[in-house]
Amino acid sequence: MFFDIDMEKINAVEKQIILLDDIEELFLKNIDGYGVLKDLFLLVSRTQSRILWIATANSIFLSFIKKIFPVTFVFQFFIDLTDLTPQRLAAIFEAYTACRNFTVKIIPDKEIAKQIKKKVKAKTISTRPFTIGDKIKVKDYYGEVVDINLLKVRIRTPDDSLVTVPCKTILEDTVSDANSGELNCQVVTEMYLPGNSDLLEIKRIAYEAVYSSPYSYLQKPVVILFQDVYTETALLKMKIKAYVADHRYEFVFSSDICERIKHYFMEHKIIPPDFYRLPYFSSHNFIKK
Repeated sequence: MFFDIDMEKINAVEKQIILLDDIEELFLKNIDGYGVLKDLFLLVSRTQSRILWIATANSIFLSFIKKIFPVTFVFQFFIDLTDLTPQRLAAIFEAYTACRNFTVKIIPDKEIAKQIKKKVKAKTISTRPFTIGDKIKVKDYYGEVVDINLLKVRIRTPDDSLVTVPCKTILEDTVSDANSGELNCQVVTEMYLPGNSDLLEIKRIAYEAVYSSPYSYLQKPVVILFQDVYTETALLKMKIKAYVADHRYEFVFSSDICERIKHYFMEHKIIPPDFYRLPYFSSHNFIKK
């Protein structure tokens, strides 16, 4: 593959620099990935007196490739970006260009060095704050991450809309991750009840509704909280915190809990039939997801 390159163009320039980015792609995306890398390393070793070869690779792939190829004889320096400083990078380039007679200079400008270090550090820290499949909230948008690249992140909202969020927004704003790479996630369901409700009975019904739901993830705790709300009348706000087994059923799970509780209330006449006709519910939602 690499010997099909027009060598006349390479030989036309006495000294040059060639950058190869993500060389693991040559191995992964070719049928004979081993042969392709072998040709590449042979080309590098034959032309390194005239060409400064700079290659980047995933750290896991580099550890693997060192076991099957003598790459330490092909490349003189291996730089770990997680431990990179402008001073060390400058020292490596100056040492190499001096012995190879390249006309490459590193300007020791402190402000430029600080900016380089800051950008490298920011890129390292911000790498993968979440993964594809996570449920995140950025600004006013909430949904499942379906695509991540260097420029943007795409999330699918509950109403099946695709929202594109620039990476700049994610780096500068607060991002909330509901499941952090796990399949399960917490779902909060809120309900309003009469202020004089029997708390123990209501809590028992709520627990039963959660435990009987086919969407529940019961390896994590279920928490039920109550709070008095005073508007046109005294109300009791119940907040149910439970985990759904698959975050894709987050809203189905919340609806299922509500249906089970309301069905029990109507069947046993625990809540007065005209309760939800109060003026308060004309401008407020019964359930908040």
